[in-house]
Amino acid sequence: MSSRGTGIPSPGARSERGGDTWGGRWSQLARGVGIPSGEPVLLALSGGADSVFLLHVLAAADPRPRILAVHVDHRLRGEESRSDAAFCARLCARLGVAFARREVDLEREAPNLEARAREARYRVLAEEARAGGFRTILTGHHEDDALETLLLRWMRGSALPGLAGLRPRNVLGGSSAGGNPQVTVVRPLLNMRREEVRRLLRDAGHRWCEDSSNADPRFTRNRVRRQLLPEIERTCGTEGVDNLRAFASAVESLEEELAGRTAHLAWGPPADPDEGGLGDAPAEQTRTKSAREAHLGGTLGRKALGGLAPPLVRRALWRLLSEGTGLPPSRGLLAILEDDLLAERRTRRTLPGGWTLHLREEVLVLTPPASTPQGATPSGATPRAGDRTQAAPAGSVPDGGPPPVGLRLGPGAGAGRVAGSAPPRSSPTGS
Repeated sequence: MSSRGTGIPSPGARSERGGDTWGGRWSQLARGVGIPSGEPVLLALSGGADSVFLLHVLAAADPRPRILAVHVDHRLRGEESRSDAAFCARLCARLGVAFARREVDLEREAPNLEARAREARYRVLAEEARAGGFRTILTGHHEDDALETLLLRWMRGSALPGLAGLRPRNVLGGSSAGGNPQVTVVRPLLNMRREEVRRLLRDAGHRWCEDSSNADPRFTRNRVRRQLLPEIERTCGTEGVDNLRAFASAVESLEEELAGRTAHLAWGPPADPDEGGLGDAPAEQTRTKSAREAHLGGTLGRKALGGLAPPLVRRALWRLLSEGTGLPPSRGLLAILEDDLLAERRTRRTLPGGWTLHLREEVLVLTPPASTPQGATPSGATPRAGDRTQAAPAGSVPDGGPPPVGLRLGPGAGAGRVAGSAPPRSSPTGS
């Protein structure tokens, strides 16, 4: 276990060259991503350098916005995971920031572990945001993360909206059709480089945690970071990497222009099966809806898609189905749906997550899956006992082990109990 820096100085201390103070940074970062500096925010706090940097910036802001730091423990790294959770709890207590810990179980041997962990993490963050009345989730992604994501999407294949890489803002789940308030993920550090963040933390004496899995070559992102990008720079020089970023920017501009041509399309109110809207639906989907189900799904006139060019039809379907169900459709499914529309078929297609799209003569009808058992979770993430948050008495930040699952601490809880804690590990990676 190693550390960077010797302690955690006052957040308002002068901490970088040029005399800048940490206190004014948040207003600048917030302005850059188009949110008010006083907007209440939920911070995804992994304990890595990037999210720790954001935490210090937010804590030093004057005036300080309402902040909830949420640590999601994937339970994939044993004692290291527990140590990271304990570090995050102690740091938030020291800074007087409200803190919550959530935990998810993932099947280690199942495929696509990275994707499943990411999906489970954002699901939990969205749950916490909606429960706490937050509309904005902050993540510590920086410019290097964005470039890695860009290359991964290009190599794996992506619909046009994904070809530009990470965006400064994007809506996470929820919709008027889905019955959940929309939450926006905001990435205020995308104009900063990885080493810039670490240099600022080192100069201020702030510590952070290291995720040892970031050195594991089994994960594709690590191979991109440690092998592909250095090889591109060796072969093409630094301008080769800069050209990739410039191309991503051009794709993003094109995508924004195309988005303007389909942005008006949205799901209308859900169909009422009692009025014959789903005449060919299975019996289990025509039963009386619960109060929650009454707000799920939606309708869209087929004519709304009829005048669009095929690429725009695919783009519109991708967005509408992602918003309506919370799960993006595959390219294969989009091709099938596009062909159904062009052939004017009346049929029914099963979507990810058990949703159903009915292609009626004049309207598309999106219907939710049958009710899931209380407490069930999607995507292979298993809830644990106490996974939902629970009240914790003031001053209950654990000194030794990790904070309990579901722990919630208000600002100031456990203040002053960091002094005797073991130093965290320094990290080459972020949140």
